[in-house]
Amino acid sequence: QQQQQQQQQQTSSRALVSSSAGLSSPVGSSHLLSMLNCLGTGDAMEELSAERALRFPHLCRVFEDEIVRFGPNDFFVLQKSMKEDSQQPTLKGIVALLKLGDWDPDVFYKFRDVILNQAPVCGCKLRNDLCRDLPRVWDNHYSLDKDKDVSFEVGRFYYGIREHEKALQFYRTSTEHIGEHHVTFHNMGLCYYSLGQLDVALEHFDKSLALNADYEKARSWHQKVSREIERQHSLLTAAPGPAGDNNDDHQRLAVVDGPRDTGSPLGTGGKAVAN
Repeated sequence: QQQQQQQQQQTSSRALVSSSAGLSSPVGSSHLLSMLNCLGTGDAMEELSAERALRFPHLCRVFEDEIVRFGPNDFFVLQKSMKEDSQQPTLKGIVALLKLGDWDPDVFYKFRDVILNQAPVCGCKLRNDLCRDLPRVWDNHYSLDKDKDVSFEVGRFYYGIREHEKALQFYRTSTEHIGEHHVTFHNMGLCYYSLGQLDVALEHFDKSLALNADYEKARSWHQKVSREIERQHSLLTAAPGPAGDNNDDHQRLAVVDGPRDTGSPLGTGGKAVAN
């Protein structure tokens, strides 16, 4: 009875290998057929696996490196543990995790608050790493969930480190891919204000209020910028006065043209909680 079972296993194994390996071709068929005589044992299957592995050494090496040693599930466990078990993850650890994951957009989005809060005051090396490679987060992004506006968060990062032109670039990308949003237009207004383009800033605060008339932050900045524009116009059109008055006018113009208070170093935060 055992011999009959073994013969049945050999017969089914021959049929399986014939259909999958193409034994009708002369290449390698004789070697495989010679091994089918002992397929009834586990050792024989191990030998067959080892033989097949020898034919694809590069595949086996990649599988060992990418799956066995440290695979996708290991990476998932690592970033989940870092998110849930660590009360205050460090920016250094998050940047290392981003590098390990080839700047995965999901990892960036999960740790965006830590990155945005710590990036403006971090060391030069960490800032350089982020500035150099953070655009890869967007390059690797595939939009599946419009609630996760990755480009908007990248824009907030660049605004936080006062790279206003790059921040505007990603805010525009957010508008193109996700859609118009009053918070995005408000943050773009802050960028233009920081760049000294008051008229363009006012236009974007107008756009923000057009989408949400109750958005108090945009209304406050709209009033502030309007007053500054009126002051500039009044100073430019004012008639020359005594020497003392001229000096005072120049001092006030210097204040207007100098560094501006842009409020929060990160602009307005997440859209879902904006007020």
